[in-house]
Amino acid sequence: MNCVECGQTVKKRNYMSKPGFSLLDLTTVLGVTFVFALLSLQLIAVERQRANNNKCRNKLRQIALSMNVFADMDPKGRFSSGAPDYCRDGCPDTWGWIADYVNSGLADANGIYCDASRAKGGQYLNQVLALKPGDQQVLSPGDRAKDGICGSRLFPLTKTSGSAKTDFFSGTEDSSSQRSELIARWFLDKSYNSNYTASWVLVRSQPRLETNKGGFASPVRKGKLNFTTLQATYGPLTLRMMDAGYVPASTIPFVGCGSEWEQAKTGFSHDSDRHGFFKNGKQKATSFFDKGDGLVATMTFGPIYWDPRQESVVLPNARDFDFANTVKEESGAKAKKAESLRQDTRQWYAWHSVNGERFLNLAMGDGSVKSLQDLNGDGYLNPGFPVKKSKGMADRNRYTNEKSEVQAKDLFTGVFIYLPPKSRFE
Repeated sequence: MNCVECGQTVKKRNYMSKPGFSLLDLTTVLGVTFVFALLSLQLIAVERQRANNNKCRNKLRQIALSMNVFADMDPKGRFSSGAPDYCRDGCPDTWGWIADYVNSGLADANGIYCDASRAKGGQYLNQVLALKPGDQQVLSPGDRAKDGICGSRLFPLTKTSGSAKTDFFSGTEDSSSQRSELIARWFLDKSYNSNYTASWVLVRSQPRLETNKGGFASPVRKGKLNFTTLQATYGPLTLRMMDAGYVPASTIPFVGCGSEWEQAKTGFSHDSDRHGFFKNGKQKATSFFDKGDGLVATMTFGPIYWDPRQESVVLPNARDFDFANTVKEESGAKAKKAESLRQDTRQWYAWHSVNGERFLNLAMGDGSVKSLQDLNGDGYLNPGFPVKKSKGMADRNRYTNEKSEVQAKDLFTGVFIYLPPKSRFE
């Protein structure tokens, strides 16, 4: 272009030729950004999983420490008063490790919950909902089933009773909406609930034995009681038992994340309810969980063995089972081949996942916490028993691999914490 006034030639600018990003450049940048964002999200997810796992471990550590404090203060040196099991141990607001923890003032509303678990509470809630003292299923010794609110005719917060003509559970009828609300207002509002499951060793220690024709048998003579009952065992583990035993405290499990063992028979909630016998109770409406939500077992089931006829693991009958060979085997003496007894671990579940690996958190007897890996990803610590593919058997047994995922150096899997003197069976 000619500039008439200055006599100079000026080139026309081509703005379209200015250097910039091509479509390939933009695609590359976006691709790299996407990869970095994806990696960042994965790292954040892994860190969140680790944080949740550490949170659970800290809760279990506090529970284990509280049990050791309880043992120091308890006249019998027990680490707990038993399992939170209405049928076997007594009213759950008085008996069981949860009651010990809550009544000591050490628990908070979220202190005894595994946040990673889908389970909402313990199976004792179904027991309290449907049963009363004197029912055939209630096996707790003495009047334990009548302790606490279980044997109270009145609701403690209002000093009034429900509509039923009964002296139990504040006069509420079995399986009624009033009983459900009573459970919500009393047990759940006051934190008598957990989705952690106690170990059989913590709440039952070991089978109660007596000599029988040169062998060892249970003193149970009637019925079909198994070793989940107090009558067939020595009851809760004590400091004396642990000190006298041959099993390291670091391998004795106390409490762990529970598996969904059964479903809630009803929902547990309460509204503001300014009328009826709850009218002076807690006024804030609260919903805890719904019918069908998962509940954990109150304890692991203790010694089990594989029965090839049933294609299933079985709890030994306390009346008929002879522990002579088991005692010899665990003491190192020569024993005849018999049913292989191992601790049932199916009532625990590996809820925590960190970077694709699943872990079960367990509070141990020495106050430590262990994270044991579920190697095959089925959620359970496989006990090492066979796996049968018959219809329904896989669901019944729960574990899906016969390779044991439990190592003796990490977790006690035997039956006896301490053994009778060898002179009694050699």
